[in-house]
Amino acid sequence: MSDMRFSTTPDLHLPRLQRSVLLFAGGIAASGAGSWLVLEGFADPSDEVAAVPFCLGILLALFALTGFVQGFRGARRRGENAIDVVYEPDGLRTRGGRLTPWDSIREVVVIQYKNNAKVQLLWDNSALNTAVEVALRDRAELDGLGRAGTRWRRGERRLYIDLRRYSREERGGDFNDIVGRLKSRRITVNFKHAHQQV
Repeated sequence: MSDMRFSTTPDLHLPRLQRSVLLFAGGIAASGAGSWLVLEGFADPSDEVAAVPFCLGILLALFALTGFVQGFRGARRRGENAIDVVYEPDGLRTRGGRLTPWDSIREVVVIQYKNNAKVQLLWDNSALNTAVEVALRDRAELDGLGRAGTRWRRGERRLYIDLRRYSREERGGDFNDIVGRLKSRRITVNFKHAHQQV
């Protein structure tokens, strides 16, 4: 039987945190090497031999910090705030424990994220890399909610269900079952692809 509950746990975000730490260390080492070459007089600041590792190191460190902040925020979610989505008889329960009744849902958009970069710094191909946007019939239902769990799209605020960190192998089937049940309720489900680098 499918598991209709997706709730985040710290271990889902641990791989991203680990990759971020390693990437940050590599960035610091590269920028440090570029700085050392200049400080020791082996190269001028404008020389490629010093400028390339320095700039590359800064860029890697920035990517790493982005990944670390995202991973840390995800890992510290607890209780009802840890809920991503739960399929229930009365509707979808999302972040914060909010229940959205079936008749309130106008459209669901499934977003499959892709990364075509030659160097995939923080990308995990084994993850689900999927998110869901839920458009409501009454847009006022989202008034008063914080930024967490919502997103602006096409001039309206939508529920945003982030399932990117879940294992595709372990939870992909469960997710497909939820999509199938949404369709069986005659809820419009559209699919799109989006590119993401981190």
